[in-house]
Amino acid sequence: QRLLQGALGPFSVDQLKIEMQSVEATRDRLKRIGVLERGDPNQDAYPLEVSQLESLQQSQLSVMSVYARDTKEKLSVLEALSDRIEILLTVLNRKFTNKTVTISRESGLAIFGKDEKPIPVTALSSGEQHELVLLYDLLFKVKPNTLVLIDEPELSLHISWQKAFMDDLLEIIRIAHFDVLVATHSPYIVGDRSDLLVVLSPDIAA
Repeated sequence: QRLLQGALGPFSVDQLKIEMQSVEATRDRLKRIGVLERGDPNQDAYPLEVSQLESLQQSQLSVMSVYARDTKEKLSVLEALSDRIEILLTVLNRKFTNKTVTISRESGLAIFGKDEKPIPVTALSSGEQHELVLLYDLLFKVKPNTLVLIDEPELSLHISWQKAFMDDLLEIIRIAHFDVLVATHSPYIVGDRSDLLVVLSPDIAA
């Protein structure tokens, strides 16, 4: 019906190329992080060469324009979810030594060792479990415009993880749109963000 009505009109060939490349880039990203099924790598490649768009007839251009718009709109529904998943995977895979964390439609979150054997969440260290639960809650459970209170996040965290904590948290806040008040005794948590620091001290109160 949208094709017959032609309300938006077809793209130019150059614009169609840009739109199709954008669609495929989005598909590739969603497959990479596990939101879309990867399928057979030998058969999963998109069959259309962009150069083939040069020879489209006007009727074909109209069909491809509707297809590009529809597909882009469908995939955009997954954008907020994929942003959160990508942050979760990036942070966990950077911090979990000798482990790989993945997401799949079938099993959800899965963790594998160097030998590619699955590792149950209960087998993770206390620091790894703490990090996983905190990140998951912040990314997927906290509603926008909420004030979140985090008390002593440095507990069970290696110093290198403490140093990365604030940057990771600020990236999550940028995506999820909430506010956080952190209480900490660790200078490594604060790092170079003393501009966000309020010191609670009897000396200052006096």
